[in-house]
Formats: sequence, structure tokens, C-alpha cells
Amino acid sequence: MNNTDSAFRLGKEVLTWCERQKAGNKAVENFKAVVCNTIGVYYQLAGQNDSSISLLLQAEQIFLNINKKGVLPDVYINLADNYYANGDFPQSVNYYSKALSLSDSLDIKENIPPICIGLGTIYANLKNYKLSDYYFQQVENRIDSLDQYTQYLFANSRGNYYYQTKEYNRALQWFMEANRFIQGHLLATRSTAISEANIAEIYLLMHQPDSAKHYLDRAAKILLAPGAGVSEQFYVNGLYASLSLEINDLQEAEKRLLAFRHVEQINPTYLYYNNRRLETLYARKGDYQKAYEYQTQAGLYNDSVLNITAQNNIAEIEMRYRQDTILLKRDALIAQKERKVGELRNINRIAIIAGISFLITGAIFMFYYKKRKDLQYSQRTAVITELRMENVRNRISPHFMFNVINAVLPSLRQHNDLNRPLRLLVKSIRNNLSVSEKIAVPLKDEIDMVSDFIELRESLGYKPASIQWNIGENADMNRLIPSMCIQIPVENALKYAFTEVSETNFISINVSGGEKNQLSIEIEDNGIGYVETLNQANQHGTGNGLKILYKTIELLNTKNQQKMIFTIRNRKYDSPEQCGTIVSIYIPCNYKYAL
Repeated sequence: MNNTDSAFRLGKEVLTWCERQKAGNKAVENFKAVVCNTIGVYYQLAGQNDSSISLLLQAEQIFLNINKKGVLPDVYINLADNYYANGDFPQSVNYYSKALSLSDSLDIKENIPPICIGLGTIYANLKNYKLSDYYFQQVENRIDSLDQYTQYLFANSRGNYYYQTKEYNRALQWFMEANRFIQGHLLATRSTAISEANIAEIYLLMHQPDSAKHYLDRAAKILLAPGAGVSEQFYVNGLYASLSLEINDLQEAEKRLLAFRHVEQINPTYLYYNNRRLETLYARKGDYQKAYEYQTQAGLYNDSVLNITAQNNIAEIEMRYRQDTILLKRDALIAQKERKVGELRNINRIAIIAGISFLITGAIFMFYYKKRKDLQYSQRTAVITELRMENVRNRISPHFMFNVINAVLPSLRQHNDLNRPLRLLVKSIRNNLSVSEKIAVPLKDEIDMVSDFIELRESLGYKPASIQWNIGENADMNRLIPSMCIQIPVENALKYAFTEVSETNFISINVSGGEKNQLSIEIEDNGIGYVETLNQANQHGTGNGLKILYKTIELLNTKNQQKMIFTIRNRKYDSPEQCGTIVSIYIPCNYKYAL
């Protein structure tokens, strides 16, 4: 939930409890190691890398002592990230390599992408672009199968790779992808700001100041806000200075470049670029003495950066040499043992063949058993979902209401004020009966049903807000979508979003299609906002509509490689001056609705 302070406080309480227990209890030791790893991550996020490394090394030792190797790759990845942040690239490569080796041996596939991203980033910083590109290619070939944050992390790292190789068009493409991937994520605010700052820098390098200013202003709202890191503020301020130099606003550039007096915590690379900007500034102003001073200062920082890179390269080569030597010694020992085993091979051959036959038979049986269990689980899940939907439909006996209203409707024809609403009610019930019996319906049918529902409410005098329909020309009206996925959010907005009727109240329903037949649906209002609580059903009706919609999408996603995304968020998280709720549904192409 990105609530790191609460996580840290609770983690410290658990760690204190573990330390009070008697030594030698493996369960308590395992618990303690997990908490050390968690608190280590907190320190890492807070920039206290040395404290983080201390706790992570403690977690590593405990897991080794109790033989819990399956958790070690996560600890090694966290250690590698901390050493990278400290500028110790050889140790970072060492721990990434340990994590990669252990993940391969234990077949933990989800660890491979972040490890390859980390190694690719380090080797790009060491200017070993060939090896860096090798690791990035391992992830790029499977990017569609990654989770949302890992997709963002890869795209941002790949953009930095092309930035360093001066392929700015490709860098811009990947930074744009990073910005797209992170949308809707819990960490979207800060991560979006970082990617937009990167986009602004690329536009500056491509001499497009208007585009650079657009993205830089967006990033500055977060990265120059109170509480932001000093390095981030220095970086963004430097980009503004470059923008001023690009448009020849020397006064603003000088103000920006001299804003930071204390630079002890600033990355040497940032200081190098800042001195280069000051050199350019004073050269344009004709103050060549100052320009020469800053040129000299920039050279010192550049020498420092190059020296650190060279030292890291040498240390990394030495570490790989030591690892290769250890592997050679191990291979020699293995060869010696294999010769001894070969002497006994003929005696044990029959036993080995019998054992292999037994294992194959067991594997076939286990495979059949697992397949059967998976099928049973899918069938049970489908039945449960069907029963839940049937339960909702039977709450108000819609078939009975439909028949009764149809029976009395002819006698009310002379009452114009009742005839129209009742006909709309009959049509709405008929639509609901038809739709609720299906997992998916065409987009046009869902839109018709929602339109009838809105018209029915308005005919009865219930109009808390104006309804705005925005249907894109590229939206395929015959495309299947989950039934009631628009109806339920719109109904909730009409019922609960507005505490009073106002001309400014609105509900906007936006539907658009993409180039690859994707479909995007967004229901937005400017009401009181969505607040998710543990007891939400008591505050906002039964809550069954959203629950069933969530469960249905969750079940359908298990049957699809590309997942449907369903999110509900407050508009104030996008912009503090706004209020209301945004419900977003993203349906990829060729999405299947078969249970």
C-alpha cells in the first residue's frame, strides 16, 4: 500500500518480539529473517543503504543457517540494489549473479527480469554496452508477460541505456513507454514524474524546448515539492537551467544554476553537467574567466567519475576472475568424484534403471493428478460464480416483476405521465434479465442498457448529475465486454457520488479503441470520491455488484495470458484540486470469455 512508515513501525515490533524468544527455534528464526529483509527494504527506500545492507546480511545468514534457500534470491536482489545505490558496482554484480544462479537452479522465473534489468543497468554505467544490451534483450523478449511495475522499471532502464549510447529517438520511445506502463499503479505519482523528467531531458538534447518544458513542468510538481530528495531537486533544477540556455534566457539560467550552494550529497555526474552548463552560460555572457573556472571544475568532476568507473571495471573483472577460478577448482573436484562414481556405475546400473522407471511412473501419475485437480478447481470456481450471479438476480425476483408490470401496462396507457416510465422500467428489467445470464455482451448492448437505465431515472425526476457520453469512432461496438461492467459503476455513481444536486455535477462515460483492437472504458464523476473500507458494504448498499464484477474479471484473467485491468481510484490522487472517482477498464485484444 506504499505506507512505509507503518510497515517500519510494525516490523520493528515484530523484530523485538523475535529477539525475546529462545534461541534455536527455526520457525522464529525464519520469521526474524523475513522481518530483517522487510525492514532492510524500508531503509533502502529511505536512502539509508548502509543500515539496509546490515539487516539484509543478517537475513541472508539466518536463511543459510536454517536452509531456506528459496527466499535467498529476494535478499540477494535487495543487497545488489543497495550496493548499486552506494556506487559499489562489483559487489552489486556479485549479488545479482548469486540471485541469478540460485533462481535458475530453483526455477524461480519471476526473479529473472529484475535481475537482468539490474545487471543491464550496471554494465551500461560501466560503459560495457555489449553486455548491457545482452541482459536487456533477455527481458525485452518477454516484456508482455511482466507485471506492471517491472514493465515500467525495464522501460525506464532501457531508455537510460539508449540515452547513454546517444540514441535519443529510441530513448524517447522507451521513456514514453515507461510513462504509459506506470499509469494506474500505486507508485504512479513519483514514478511518472521521474519518467517525465527523463522525457524532458531527451527533448532538450533534441533541441525541442516547448516539448521539454511541457514534461518538465509536470515532473517538477512532484520532484520539486517539499520533502523531495536533494538529488532529484538538483537534477530537475539543472534541466530548467538547460531549458533557459536553450532559449537564451541567461538571467533565469544563472539563477537556476546558482540556487544550490551545498552539494555534498549530490551525485558527481550531476555536478559535472551543472559545471558544464555554468561554463556555457558565462561563455555566452562574455565572462571568459568564469567560463574557464567552471570548465576546469567540470573537468575535475569528469575525471572523478571516469576514475570511479575505471576502478569499478577493474574490481568487477577481478571479481569475475576469482569466481572463474573457484569454478575451475570446483570442476576439477567434480571430475575426480565422477571417476570414483564411474567405478561403481556397473554395480548400480540395475538399481538406477529401476529408480528411474519408478520416478517416471510417479511423474506421470502426479501430472495426471494435478491436471484433474486443476480441472475440478476451474469447474468449481465457474459454478460458484454462476451461483453468485444467480443469487443477485433472484433477490428481487425480476421475472415476476417483469410479468406483473407487463400485465398492468395496458390499463395505464391513458396516463401519459406513467406510461413512459413504466415502459422504460419493463425494458430495463428485460435488458437486465438478458445481460445477467451472460458473462459477456456486445459493447452496443451494454451502452443501450445503461442509456435506458439513465433515461428511466431521469423520467422519475432523479437527475443528480449531467451524463456525458464520449464514444470514440475507433471503438468496435460489437466487441464483447463483461456484462454490467458499465452499468454497475454508473449506477453506483448516480446513487452515491453526489450529496446534493448541482449544475456542475457530471458523470462522463468514455469508450475508445486502440490500434491493436484494445478497448478502454472510463467512467468518471466529480462527486465525493470513492473510499474503500473494510466494511464498505454497510456504507454503500450491499456492494454485491462490484464484488461480482471483481470476481468475474479475476476468474476470466486466469484463462487469459493478457490480463484485463479494472481499477477504481480517486481523482484527487491525480490532482489535489479535483474530487470524484474514476473507474477504468482496459480490455486487451483477443480476450476470451470462456470459463
